Formats: sequence, structure tokens, C-alpha cells
Amino acid sequence: MRKEENDIINGKAWKNEHISAYAQSKIDRLDEENTKLRIALCNLRDEYLDLGGDMNQLELFDKNDVSQLRIFED
Repeated sequence: MRKEENDIINGKAWKNEHISAYAQSKIDRLDEENTKLRIALCNLRDEYLDLGGDMNQLELFDKNDVSQLRIFED
């Protein structure tokens, strides 16, 4: 293999490796944010129930009406 071809292949491999690492770091950050949001939601639910809230009102969506989940189609 010629030097120029080898340099191109190595450069692409290096670039792909760094893009992959960057994407994984973003995924890790989103996982952390998701965990924080789940904890916050649980805390809010607990506080709501401690204040005498109705457990049945905690359901955000009607499980039988999936159209409620299409929030970005309007």
C-alpha cells in the first residue's frame, strides 16, 4: 500500500474513533440527565402524595389513547 493511501486510511480511522468517543460521551451525559430527571420526578410524586394528592391523578396519559403521546405531530 502506498504511503498516501495508508495515511488516508489511518486518518479516517482516527477521525471515526474520535467521533465515536464524542458520541459516547453525549450518550453518557444524556443517561446522567435522564437519571437526574427520574429522581426529580420521583421526589415530586412523593411530595404530591405527602400533600394528600390523589394517586390516580399521577397518570399523565390515558394508557388506552396512544394519540396523546404524539406531541410533535401538531
